[in-house]
Amino acid sequence: MDNQKFNKVFKVAGASLLILAVLVTAWYLFAASGKDCLACKLPVCEAIGPDGETVMAAADACAKPYEELSADSDECSQECISYAGVYLTFAVSLIVIAVFFMIAMAFYSSFKSSKKTSKTTIFVAAFVLIAAGVAFLLSSDTIPTIIGFDGEITKGDVKLTDTLLYATYFLLGGAVLSILSSFVIKFLRK
Repeated sequence: MDNQKFNKVFKVAGASLLILAVLVTAWYLFAASGKDCLACKLPVCEAIGPDGETVMAAADACAKPYEELSADSDECSQECISYAGVYLTFAVSLIVIAVFFMIAMAFYSSFKSSKKTSKTTIFVAAFVLIAAGVAFLLSSDTIPTIIGFDGEITKGDVKLTDTLLYATYFLLGGAVLSILSSFVIKFLRK
């Protein structure tokens, strides 16, 4: 496939994703507008107030799935939350597809341009994968004690958070080193 055909494929794919996003957003707005979601009685749960008393708190303060919240929530709020859940799932799916296309385009264009560019792309991809692997191995799944937080934290949540933090540190360090090395190489060549 030559570059013009490749660019057309990605333009068509990008336009299709945009049209799909607009259609689903319109569907969500149309479906949700049939319900007055702001007038719905939102689900609540028991929480400990600042004075130590048990109070009814908003659902987002509970860190629990919708099914475990108070049964006082009505059908209206369940439908509105369902619409929002579908829309969020769609948004995440579009992001994953867009990232996949972006990575595929970067790899394809680097392999088409020159051998040096393709080697650099492979090196960067290997560095990112190694950084993610080392970050996963270094991360801990020990649940911390957070003062003032009574919600539920799972070991998987802690492991994922730790992995992402370590990966961010490694990749930020790699970016700083690459910037500094380019200055040093320029200085040494003069």
